[in-house]
Order: sequence, then C-alpha cells, then structure tokens
Amino acid sequence: MTDKKKIVLFYVGIGVFAVLLITGFILLGELRTLKADKGEAKRQGIVKNVQIQLIEDGIGKNKALELTGDFTAVNQFGEEVTFQSLKGKVWVFAQFYGSCPECNSTNLAVLKELFEKYKDNPDFQIVTISVKPEKDAVKLMKGLADHYAPDSKNWWFISADAQEVNQFCQEHMGYMAFKKNKDFGKVIEGNDSTALEILHDMRIAVFGAEMGQWAVVDIAAPMKDGDTLRTENARKKIDLTIKWALDQIKS
Repeated sequence: MTDKKKIVLFYVGIGVFAVLLITGFILLGELRTLKADKGEAKRQGIVKNVQIQLIEDGIGKNKALELTGDFTAVNQFGEEVTFQSLKGKVWVFAQFYGSCPECNSTNLAVLKELFEKYKDNPDFQIVTISVKPEKDAVKLMKGLADHYAPDSKNWWFISADAQEVNQFCQEHMGYMAFKKNKDFGKVIEGNDSTALEILHDMRIAVFGAEMGQWAVVDIAAPMKDGDTLRTENARKKIDLTIKWALDQIKS
C-alpha cells in the first residue's frame, strides 16, 4: 500500500470516527431527554394521583354553609320558584348572564355535561341565575334554556331584580359581589380579547338535600388558562360531590 493510500485511509478513518462520535452524543442526548420526559411524566402522574386522592378524601367532610334564607325568582317558564323549594334535592348553582362569553364557554358548558349525566335523576337540579338586569328576561331565559336543556324542569334559568340577587348571594350563599365593569368593551392587553360587561363570581356550588353547601369550585379559571390538570380536578370535585350528596338521599 502506498503512503498516499495510507494517508487517505487514515483521514477516512478519522472522519468515520468523528461521525460515530457525533452520532453517539446525539443519541445520548436524546436518551437523556427521553428519560427526563419519562421522569416528568411519572412525576406528574404521582402529583395527579395525590391530588385526586385528596379530593376524594375531602368529599362530604366540609360544609361551607347551610342555606337558611330564601329567595324568589322567575324561571324560563314564567313560574315563580324559590330556593327553599329545592330542599330534598341535590342542586348545582351558578351565576351567569346571557351575553357573557366566559359563562358560555366554561360554566354553562360544564353544567351542560352535568345535566346530560344526571337529567334522569328526579333528585337532581341545576339553578343558574342571571346577574344582569334584562328586558324580557323570561323570554331571554327561555331562549337560553332551549339551547342547553329544552323543556327541562330540572334546569332552571332564573332571573330577578339584579340588586336583590347580588345582596342575597353575598349574604346567604358566600358569593362575591358582582358589578358592572368600567372597562367593558376595552381590549385587554396581551390577549386581544375585550373586557366583560359584568364582573361576577364564576364559582359553581353544590348543595345537598338539607341545603348544605358542600362544594364551591372555580372551574372557569383553569379552563380559561388551558390548565388541563386543574380543570380535570375541578370537574372531578363537582361530580364526586354530586354523587356523594345523591347517595345521602338514598341512605
């Protein structure tokens, strides 16, 4: 073999070695990334299981309040209804107003899922109350009800004097005051959406048959933030509380 061929083979060998070395480092990096991803997935799985266990262990243990006061409103059928008439049922409560985009994309969507799941149970009721003074309120409530729960008697879309609703929800149900948004219609910096007309408490409450409030859950915030784990946990807490409360009626 000539010296020239030896030199060529030498450099070819170096080149092959360099390629193998670089490939090895790439594969090692990918392996480390894969292990890190698996480790993070495992960690998240452990966190999720712990959170679920904490939720399950807390169901039915802490009653936030007992609703002793009463409130009269008008439902989508034009009928006067009262909160105390719900005694003996498990009922889910939320505030809303018809033109609120967040109400429709979060809370009402969740309530629709609950309605479909429990609508055939005579001991279950959903109550959504408007926080906005509305003209032709009954007609508007009927239109919303027809969209979410046509002709259903176990989902009330109710309305009353907004000031009275505000006062009752604060004094008797542990809800924060709602108010008109002075920045309504303005573009919110950072996400290009516009400010809502009314700022109100977006939590969903679950009441048992004896009028105890056993859960108050904010599911709208994690849904809006795209936080899947928090959303799933909030949904689970609401659903497990409903199941527990319904079981108390049977026992």
